[in-house]
Amino acid sequence: MSVGEQAGTHGEPGAPTSDAQAWASVRAALENPKWKFGRTVKGLAKEAGLDRKQVEDLLVRYRSDLVRRDGRGGRSHYALKERVEEGRQGLARRSAVTEDPGRGLINDEDARTRVRKVLKKARKDPRYPLGRRSIDAILKATKLRRDLDPEKRREYVEALLAGQSDIERFEREDGEVLYSLKERDREAPVDEHAQRRRNHAGLRELGVDPYPAHVDRPDSVSTIVKAHGGRSGEELEEERPEAVTAGRIVAIRSFGKANFLVLSDGKSRLQAPPRSGARPPPRRCARPS
Repeated sequence: MSVGEQAGTHGEPGAPTSDAQAWASVRAALENPKWKFGRTVKGLAKEAGLDRKQVEDLLVRYRSDLVRRDGRGGRSHYALKERVEEGRQGLARRSAVTEDPGRGLINDEDARTRVRKVLKKARKDPRYPLGRRSIDAILKATKLRRDLDPEKRREYVEALLAGQSDIERFEREDGEVLYSLKERDREAPVDEHAQRRRNHAGLRELGVDPYPAHVDRPDSVSTIVKAHGGRSGEELEEERPEAVTAGRIVAIRSFGKANFLVLSDGKSRLQAPPRSGARPPPRRCARPS
């Protein structure tokens, strides 16, 4: 009994009745784009509507068109040779387009940038003394020019890094070439206070007032606190003393609709409630020309 007759006898209703139709069903299952890495006999039988024995016989008969791979648990996966070859060609095309500097997609400067990133990372890794990496390690990390053979790839990296002022080349006794980033000269720390004094003197020489803003403050926060700090709220409410001061706002306290600003002059603190319309219009100070 042929495979097609077995399919008609034991298959599901509407199953193929000839060898060609049975193989067409199995082939359609193998071409299913959902499965990229091959199909098992069980999966093919379920999708094609055939018995496992029928599928196994078809896979043996058409083994020249198939690729067999051993998967986990001893289960074999089958795929069409043409699909496997298309996948390999697509991977080769993507690698060539991505890595070939001659195509203009990744030029030499971009390739050097990749190498610098690898060397910069190596400087922070204690596994690599002085941050040195071999050519093979650089090629493995950057994946440059995978379309070339190993020797051509090494020559490409050496030509790429030749003459770079920030990259140091080191050759060991066994002939292996290592590369690393050169240490940059650290600038001397700047004395900020001295620099600010020089800037201040320079502004004075140009006739520019470094502190053009002016605030009239007849009363300091410390004076107000000293004069009225020991008095009760009833006394202050009855007398309503007036004062004009200024200070740094060090805190804002909010209690629902009631808000308070805490002013400080560096010695004492004063709490005052802000009121709408109580602030005088700001003064504009013209800078000297």
